[in-house]
Amino acid sequence: MNKKITAVIKSVAKIYTGELVEESKLIQIEELEASGVDCSGDVQIGPIEPRHLAEARKRLIAKAVLVPEKPKPLFLRR
Repeated sequence: MNKKITAVIKSVAKIYTGELVEESKLIQIEELEASGVDCSGDVQIGPIEPRHLAEARKRLIAKAVLVPEKPKPLFLRR
C-alpha cells in the first residue's frame, strides 16, 4: 500500500478515536454531575467504560459528526 494512503488512513482513524474519547469524557462528567459530584475543580475521573463509548457514538451520529456504519439505501427493492 502506498505510504501516503496509509498516512491518510491513520489520520482519519486518529481523528475518529479522538472525537469518540472526547465525547465519552463529556458523558462521564455529565453522569458525575447528575450524581451530585462537583466537577468544577480537579476531579479524578475513572476509565472510559463501554457504555460511555456507545453513548458517545450515538450522540456523534445524531450530530452528523460520524457516519453510521450502514448507510440508508438509495433505492428499495420490491
